[in-house]
Amino acid sequence: MLSTFLTGTGIISTHLLVFHTGLLCWDSADRRSAKSVALTCRAMYNPAMNALWYKLPDIDLMVVSFPIDMWHGSDYDDSVASVGGLPSVHLNRKLSFEESARLARNLERVRIIRGRGSPYKRRFVVAPDAFELLGNALGNHSSPLFPGLREFEWDWSGYMPGSLTRVLCFLPRRLEVLGIIAGDRMHESEVLKEIRTTVAHAAELFPSLKSLHCPYNSGFELHQEFFTNIMRLPNLRTYGSSLPASTLHELRLLGRHPTLQNLTFELLQQHTVEISFQPRSLFPSLRTITMQNARSLANPISIVRSILSASLVEMNVSLPPVPLLASQLKAWLESLECHGKLQKVSLQTAPFTEALEEPETDGVVDASHLTPLLSLRYLTHVMLEPVAGLVFQLSDDTIRTLAKAWPQLETLHICSSSSVLDRRPEVTLMGLSFLAQHARRLKSVKLSVDIMRPTDRELDVLKMIPSHPLSKLELFYGLPMQDPAQIAECGEIIYGLFSTLEAFDCTCHALRLEFGGREEMWEDWEDLRGRVRGLCGLPLVTESERAAQEEYDGGW
Repeated sequence: MLSTFLTGTGIISTHLLVFHTGLLCWDSADRRSAKSVALTCRAMYNPAMNALWYKLPDIDLMVVSFPIDMWHGSDYDDSVASVGGLPSVHLNRKLSFEESARLARNLERVRIIRGRGSPYKRRFVVAPDAFELLGNALGNHSSPLFPGLREFEWDWSGYMPGSLTRVLCFLPRRLEVLGIIAGDRMHESEVLKEIRTTVAHAAELFPSLKSLHCPYNSGFELHQEFFTNIMRLPNLRTYGSSLPASTLHELRLLGRHPTLQNLTFELLQQHTVEISFQPRSLFPSLRTITMQNARSLANPISIVRSILSASLVEMNVSLPPVPLLASQLKAWLESLECHGKLQKVSLQTAPFTEALEEPETDGVVDASHLTPLLSLRYLTHVMLEPVAGLVFQLSDDTIRTLAKAWPQLETLHICSSSSVLDRRPEVTLMGLSFLAQHARRLKSVKLSVDIMRPTDRELDVLKMIPSHPLSKLELFYGLPMQDPAQIAECGEIIYGLFSTLEAFDCTCHALRLEFGGREEMWEDWEDLRGRVRGLCGLPLVTESERAAQEEYDGGW
């Protein structure tokens, strides 16, 4: 049983949901915000579906569309539709005036269409026949079916063939976001031809297009023509793509686009390729670079050094679960120094499935590795988390230096992967106090901290520091506290520093790695969280409740 969702969540929170075989798998949040529902013919024949509309009286049944049973290939008539709660009608005949008007009004409400399946299943595409059936039923072949549509995503990564170019004529000229997903079919000649054709005509079809996500393949014979067509989009703000590392130099062709602000791409090639743009490409309006699935930091380093943009403010890199070396991290941070106006730096790796008891030989990060960031005076967000294979051994003095270097700092997340045992972090509660003193704009902090009792002198200093308006605090500490008085005192200190917390959490690495899920060992872990949450008036969420919630969120 497979399902496809077409979701539109625009200004009026309209949802257009399509279920192929009557399998109802949508969560309570979708159910509350849904306004329109569409079912395939097979779902219409399911008696269980009849009761759905009585339970959800404020939902309009829009249309059942797909001309054949695409899962089994049978050729029975599957052009039946129920429009706006009216009795079932056939889309192969002309609708009455009332039926046509009701259907047209519903289609006008759709803002977003995405070919999106369950995260636990493969993605499935929308048949182009669905759009053609709607057009035939309404007698509408000259104007778009969805006049209010702003975002459209086409997905070839399922099993069903389809032609994107057959659908483009049903989309409005003022479309702003177009996404094309090819998946494993990226190398098929038919798909490559469709992509080239779509990009070639995008400027004429959608002059208002602001965002284009389109896969790129090294098999394209005319690289320059492909990117030249993208250059013809006058209002383009965001370009995203899946790029083999060997063809990243083609990005230089976009360097002169006057309005391009965001580059987002996924690196597909397994091995590292050194890229050098000669001369360095000038992107006059570029503000954000996001690189996903980079196999190492070598490619991001080469790209960052090759792009020249005085307006670049955000750099995001995500890596697969491959252990990094501290020297690699430092080299990447050094590559950012040429972009002095950066405001956000983010580096994260996917979590390991197995715990790493000890970091690599070159896996310890100290203050010297973060020194290149100190030259970036405009940083507001620094997020190095979680970084697989590395342990951040920072001191209170390091935290004070960082806080003074970035007076506009709003987010500071520096923490090791949960798979690395960090028993004795050197940052103490005094380090948190330096953040409270020097980084008054901070909203979110995530650090590994030694929360053992400070000295009497330090305690006196901590009590004199004015409270900081921090919203979110997450601490990771090495050894558990078992003295109730110590736990209470630590909680009082944290509350004194950050009395306006809206979210607080803490994790003990030693308990997580050594004792797993034994119930008796969670109690000390929860005491500090409960103490701080109680003082701040926050609801206490226990580990067992958290696990139950995660299990619920991960289900259907």
